[in-house]
Amino acid sequence: MMPEETRYEQIQRMFWEKRVEAVQLLRRALKEQVEQIEIHQAETRIRLTDGRRFVWDTGHLNSLGFLMRDGFVEREESRLLSVLIREGFEVLDIGANYGWYSTLFAQAVGQSGRVHSFEPVSPTFAELSRNIQLNNLQNVILNQVALSDYNGEAEIYLPVRSGSEDAALIIDPALQHETYRCRVQTLDTYIEQQQISHIDLIKADIEGGELKAFKGMEQYLQQHHEKPLLMLEATEVLALRFGNSISDLFRFLKGYQYQLFQLAAEELVELDSAAEVQAQNIFCLQPEHIRRYSPFIRLITIAK
Repeated sequence: MMPEETRYEQIQRMFWEKRVEAVQLLRRALKEQVEQIEIHQAETRIRLTDGRRFVWDTGHLNSLGFLMRDGFVEREESRLLSVLIREGFEVLDIGANYGWYSTLFAQAVGQSGRVHSFEPVSPTFAELSRNIQLNNLQNVILNQVALSDYNGEAEIYLPVRSGSEDAALIIDPALQHETYRCRVQTLDTYIEQQQISHIDLIKADIEGGELKAFKGMEQYLQQHHEKPLLMLEATEVLALRFGNSISDLFRFLKGYQYQLFQLAAEELVELDSAAEVQAQNIFCLQPEHIRRYSPFIRLITIAK
């Protein structure tokens, strides 16, 4: 017969059981691409199957967003972009958030390429900077600036409930939010300042401000025959907040000879009109991109 536990032994056992329970809860976060959780005195980090690492702010409900909920972020888009991007590419990540795509792009372009990351919200920019540092990425240029069709300053809004993934220059006023002051710049101004001779790919996710950002680089688009491949968010309700629509975005891009596609079951399916958009992200390719990449990706185009 086992002797009855003393009060001290009961406290020890309860303390141990809580620690075991905490470890078991952490293990549930190890799924899909999340391979390891590192607990340090100053911060908690996660490590992915591809070697990338991110700081996980366990005190913030939305830290790392979908990554900690699902174990991955935009799986099909990430895979496709890893195929499209080559060593030496010059890539822009507009709306970089904590750095999911910036770190992915930095791996793909190698030391001979560069990634220009744009994130205007102060706390999110600090998170992005820490993750770039954590991954020891020397080929990423960080910019705490919002991109639009003018140069100046503006207020940017961070929804309290959904967090940094939904920060924007214009939001639904009914949402509870924090307000930050930020610098605003056109891409044409940035390209001139950085003396960028060419851009190979742009990813843009700025909650409806995509058309204004691309109008801010019309000088580059008009002067360069070889235009960048684009992946951008296309959500009607968000675009309407900026006074435009997805149809306006389509017309603008088609004016520069872009063909627009959505990703479905690992195929790029060409879109004839904005009414056909079902995915959140669209890919915009020039005829030269289609010729170059058709041996490597599945493209379904509209017969002309």
